[in-house]
Amino acid sequence: MANSTTQTASQPPKKKRVYLYEVDLMRVIFIFGVLANHATSTVTTPMTAQSGPWYIMLGTHLILHFTRMGFMFVSGLVLFLGHYNKNRNWPQFWYKRYKGSGIPYLVWNGVFLLDTAWVTGAAITPSSWFHQWIDAVLHADQFYMYYLLVMFQLYLIFPILVWFLHKLGSLRNHLILLVISGGIQLAFLAWAKYVFPYISHAGWPYMFANYGNFIGSYQSTSSAAPSRPFTTNRWSSFCKVVLSGFTASLRCWPSGPLACSTSTCLSSSSTGTTLN
Repeated sequence: MANSTTQTASQPPKKKRVYLYEVDLMRVIFIFGVLANHATSTVTTPMTAQSGPWYIMLGTHLILHFTRMGFMFVSGLVLFLGHYNKNRNWPQFWYKRYKGSGIPYLVWNGVFLLDTAWVTGAAITPSSWFHQWIDAVLHADQFYMYYLLVMFQLYLIFPILVWFLHKLGSLRNHLILLVISGGIQLAFLAWAKYVFPYISHAGWPYMFANYGNFIGSYQSTSSAAPSRPFTTNRWSSFCKVVLSGFTASLRCWPSGPLACSTSTCLSSSSTGTTLN
């Protein structure tokens, strides 16, 4: 009994895991933004174009597009915070992540295809359903599933990101990387707005032609949480999410330098192929 007490006393107390309550608030804001985004899209589409109310609703709709970048930021933040300083078993990490997200991804794609056929009255056979299901799973172009496809890519490259960010070492180097990453993100958004729509994409790999499904399109937000010392600093976390929101706002503000065209922003495709 004494030996047990001595051993217990000699063991260092376990450090309590840091919990970022700000993340919960951000999740609530982003969820509300997604719901409001789709609601305003439904309301705006049948309105008389170029009217005063139409411009108000359009502006509201476009501003709410920050939620996509926001969710990518939160996903990267939580993933790094939970695994950056852990004893890493990457096969186990992949198994847990792909099992937890992959099975629902496969199941719900199939269920939604059946539900869509039932609601619309479209004829569907087991063979046609299977081919549609395979296509939806591979391309994530149905039912707003593109987000999970992007997360699968993040899980795949996550060990490389952790290794690279550990190599950076100091907080100063992490901050420099964040600034560079933000600059690259802004440059990419400018290219996506002013170059991409006006060039041929024939022969492009699927992920490049449909860049909204590609993890590289969100590099400034999905990997914006490099280390535990950085993420546990409240002001640093706040600055990073502001950068993410600022990046997305330039893309979506109606009269901003990277403003979306009316037709592409109102279409709000479920494929996630663009960042409009």
